[in-house]
Amino acid sequence: MERLLTINDLSAGYQKGADIIHQVDLTLDKGETLAVVGKNGCGKSTLAKAIVGLTPFRTGSIVFREQSLTNVSIGQMKPLGIAIMQQGAPIFPGLSVKDHLLLAVHHNKHSESLAELKDIIPLLTDTKSMNKKADRLSGGERHQLSLAMTLATARTLVILDEPSAGLGPSHIADLYDILRKTQEAFGTTFLLIEQNIKQAKDFASQFVFMEEGKIVYRGNDKNIIEELILK
Repeated sequence: MERLLTINDLSAGYQKGADIIHQVDLTLDKGETLAVVGKNGCGKSTLAKAIVGLTPFRTGSIVFREQSLTNVSIGQMKPLGIAIMQQGAPIFPGLSVKDHLLLAVHHNKHSESLAELKDIIPLLTDTKSMNKKADRLSGGERHQLSLAMTLATARTLVILDEPSAGLGPSHIADLYDILRKTQEAFGTTFLLIEQNIKQAKDFASQFVFMEEGKIVYRGNDKNIIEELILK
């Protein structure tokens, strides 16, 4: 199995001398779905942002395949096949769905085909929805749009930072159905940062539990994950 991501001794934080994650070691193989879970404030999102260069790291190394990601910007990662769907599905309220997608493609010379996403993301098959302004979309539609923009830029390794945040149960189910179809269609490797433990357990094949910025468990025993969450 091909090793995609290797993280060694990673410490990172937003302010000098105030690290949020400490000496994290992590590996991710091609085709794997790894969920990083833990209580609020444990460092999950900081880890996601450190991988793509949105949070500075003080020590350690991040290697994608055989290339170091030290000092590599998020824009430079897209040609490598790395993308992140950030928490809250950030969008531009005044732009239509179609304009968002054109923007995603225009700013990335290595864009993936949008046509391939139409069989996976329902929003892209609805002509009326394509012309809607983003501020007229439902929460579920906004998340679909954000995911479509992410997948338009890269599909090898996709980092999902709290993708279900702010969504109701039916929209969460729809989103995870899309993620499963994405993996089936493109063989995408997912690193999932998720507060919704039920969805993480149903979707992921491996789990990492973080506590106070450190990894305290990695494996696929869902009972242990439950115990750590509840303790």
